[in-house]
Amino acid sequence: MYKIIIAEDEIEVREGIRDNMDWQSLGYKFVADCENGSVALEAIERLLPDVVLTDINMPFVNGIELAQNITALHPHIKFIFLTGYDDFEYAHQAMKLKVFDYLVKPITLSELKVILNKVKDELDKEITRSKDIELLKKQLWESFPLLKERFLNRIISGNLKKSELNSKLEYFSIKLNKNHYVAIKY
Repeated sequence: MYKIIIAEDEIEVREGIRDNMDWQSLGYKFVADCENGSVALEAIERLLPDVVLTDINMPFVNGIELAQNITALHPHIKFIFLTGYDDFEYAHQAMKLKVFDYLVKPITLSELKVILNKVKDELDKEITRSKDIELLKKQLWESFPLLKERFLNRIISGNLKKSELNSKLEYFSIKLNKNHYVAIKY
């Protein structure tokens, strides 16, 4: 379940989304609704949601400032902007911030569901990529002694280009302190 927060100063919109969305069936856990950007900033820092659904034009801290502050510290959090303004400047700022999506009010719950499903798919892919990277790192770490042994055998057999030598020595953390070495293969 991905955690989601709503930041919206219009109580009817905020509560309408909060109360009429089947969060669990969409794969989300609703963790907070905030009436302005300042409250949202505190809630996001405390709860670390995966998704923030925010109005752009709010008191104290607007949605653009909220996204700027949060993505600087938590780049993995996805932002969806809601706005009553069909203004290119807002959309342009949202693009710069790499906001996941930008919706012009009024929106329907079905429109929002489509976007939330897309965000969930993206989050699922990121988790899969992260797991794949961790698995590759583990496999590399487990095979590291064998790779190091093969490298040393290539040095001894003379099957190593001089251009590769220094980078491989550094990669395997092998320090050669003398100027000349002799390797004999039996």
